[in-house]
Amino acid sequence: MTARTPQAAPAARQARAATTAQAPRRPGLVLAVIATAQLMVVLDLTIVVVALPHIQAALGFSGSNLER
Repeated sequence: MTARTPQAAPAARQARAATTAQAPRRPGLVLAVIATAQLMVVLDLTIVVVALPHIQAALGFSGSNLER
């Protein structure tokens, strides 16, 4: 086991404080990214639901064949 010097603890605290100071939190940006991702999922599903009847008619599929 290695012996810890009393100076090691303050150095570790300073390193943690420097890391925290360099990475500010941006909850607004995180919220915007999540909201945009959710919008893309909903938009994609809406397009698929609207297009399904046309796909069914164009390819001659039955309702059960569209689900697979």
